[in-house]
Amino acid sequence: MEKIEVGSVFEKQFLVDEKLIIKYSELTGDKNPLHINEEFVSHTKFKKCIAHGGLIFGFISNILGTDFPGPGTVYVFQNLVFLNPIYADTLVVVKLTVKELLPKLGVLIQTDVFDIDGNLTCSGEAKIKLPEWCQK
Repeated sequence: MEKIEVGSVFEKQFLVDEKLIIKYSELTGDKNPLHINEEFVSHTKFKKCIAHGGLIFGFISNILGTDFPGPGTVYVFQNLVFLNPIYADTLVVVKLTVKELLPKLGVLIQTDVFDIDGNLTCSGEAKIKLPEWCQK
């Protein structure tokens, strides 16, 4: 990984499928029928099961801890506004953009998630602590 600078961007795709949604539900114990019960959700405004918000946080964490900036990154804070639902069998693009370098190796990152058609599904900001190797 090269030096993190304001304006640095990283994007990664994830497939949100029914299998992943069910695994997340089982792992966390979040059995909200909006995510796993087709009959229940058919009577809501969504009409189809939607992904858990925590799953999206997990995608961001995946990138921060493995790719951008990578191993040793500490995830400090995240806010995320959900603008549109993410349904099963949706390919999403998570885009992270460095907004500001903070004291003591901190970084403020814009976190945006798009569906494959480019529609913004959720947006927010994360604060992280960079691993020391990243700024040497």
